[in-house]
Amino acid sequence: MNVYSLFPSLVAKIKVQHHEKLKKLLVPSLVKQYKDNPDLELPWARWANTWNINTNISGNLSFRKYIDEWMQHFNYPKINYDITYWTNIHEWYHYQEVHTHMTNNTFLSGIYYAQFDKDDRPAEFINPKDQALTYTTEVLGKKLEHPFFQKYSTDTGLTIEEGDLLLFTPDCRHFVPSSKDKHDRLRITLSFNAHKIK
Repeated sequence: MNVYSLFPSLVAKIKVQHHEKLKKLLVPSLVKQYKDNPDLELPWARWANTWNINTNISGNLSFRKYIDEWMQHFNYPKINYDITYWTNIHEWYHYQEVHTHMTNNTFLSGIYYAQFDKDDRPAEFINPKDQALTYTTEVLGKKLEHPFFQKYSTDTGLTIEEGDLLLFTPDCRHFVPSSKDKHDRLRITLSFNAHKIK
């Protein structure tokens, strides 16, 4: 039997080479901003329980290298683009609702795990066929164990460690669950959208 995984959701996981330098540069000032202004959130985050702020990244600390590698791998056309960054800081109870990044001519999005503990939970990507999976499970009376038939990305084996970068197409639905257990550490991610400019 030949099986074809048609039209997959594309997610790349990369170890950021300059992670320790970037963490040392970013985290202390971001933590101070969080403690000084614990209620900040960007306008689009009104349905989430999160803290976020626009963030400036430039020069050698930019993620442009990884974006260019993606574009070359998938034969994207050469275009002019800019990158919009923002930081999310979560305590154990924070979360983000299901969303996509399809806005402002975005063609690629990313999440960099600047500070991430074993008790934290990563972004969960949702299988675009999740309604079909629910229907199939109801018909068969049992959940299928094959990776192709899982609803969430962690069920397929996608694991995250501090210093990891995820790249994904902006149509991928995803959310961030709160931690399973209460703890006093901060989960810090740097997210971005790469968007075409004229």
